[in-house]
Order: sequence, then C-alpha cells, then structure tokens
Amino acid sequence: MDLILMKIGAKKRKQKIDNIMNLMDSIEYGFKDENGESIINANPQKWDDEFYLQTPDELLKSKCGVCWDQVELERKLFQDNKVTVHSKNRKIGNPSGIP
Repeated sequence: MDLILMKIGAKKRKQKIDNIMNLMDSIEYGFKDENGESIINANPQKWDDEFYLQTPDELLKSKCGVCWDQVELERKLFQDNKVTVHSKNRKIGNPSGIP
C-alpha cells in the first residue's frame, strides 16, 4: 500500500512541476517599459533608469521578465506547491549590468 501511495504522490508531484514549467515557457525573456517596448537591448542608461525586479504577480501579468524575475516566480510557484527550493546567485563579469 505504501508503494502505491508513493507512486501516486510522485505522479502528482511531477504533474505539478510540469505545470509550473509549462507556465514558465509562456514567459518572454526581457523587460518592457511603461509603453510595452522591450528595453533589454536598450542603452544601459535606459536600463538603469527603468528596470526593477518584478513581483511574481507582475511577471504573471506582463509575461516578460529577465532571469531574476523568472527565478523569483519559480520560487513562489514551487513553494506554493510544497516543493523545497534553493537559489544561488552568481554574477559573472558583465560590464553593462544587463542580464
């Protein structure tokens, strides 16, 4: 009986993870200004002036975010589904500061 419950639990867990990853696939990489224009390739000053880390709810609405935004959304979705997460951040020299 315990083995059957473990298999059912594993299937449900995999389905939850698949649902999260399908949602993440629908999010474009970038950052849009208040006019809806992508500024990911804009000049660094525009990036510095306008970029901010979106909340998970903002990212779900905008459907466009950089890696930092997406990681925070994934963390929330996994935690909401009782999946333990650990995040690490490593910044490798990028003089522009744009991810």
